[in-house]
Amino acid sequence: MKPDRQLAGISFAMADQRRRKNQPLNGKEFSAASATPYSAVRKLFREPGFPLINGRVYWSDFVLWRHRRFGLDPLRHGQADGRSGVRTATPGTFPPQARRILEDMR
Repeated sequence: MKPDRQLAGISFAMADQRRRKNQPLNGKEFSAASATPYSAVRKLFREPGFPLINGRVYWSDFVLWRHRRFGLDPLRHGQADGRSGVRTATPGTFPPQARRILEDMR
């Protein structure tokens, strides 16, 4: 299999470490951490309601979005906070970490 030229400068180990620490991932890091082709990640980042903030996503937000999108129960799949419903684009509905970042940008 040919290596992905888009991900040539990305360290897979570093991307996975950022994912485990729940640090924000850009598209290329997200692609490496999720073992998903970069072209698919770019499409995913444009999905309505995807928890993208300034071109970055937190892994835990992605997991929660994925559970909601496919109608899974977050409590049964490792999410302990019990939030439910569909996230809208208003800052008050983002997770706490995303809200802090948005507030710091003001």
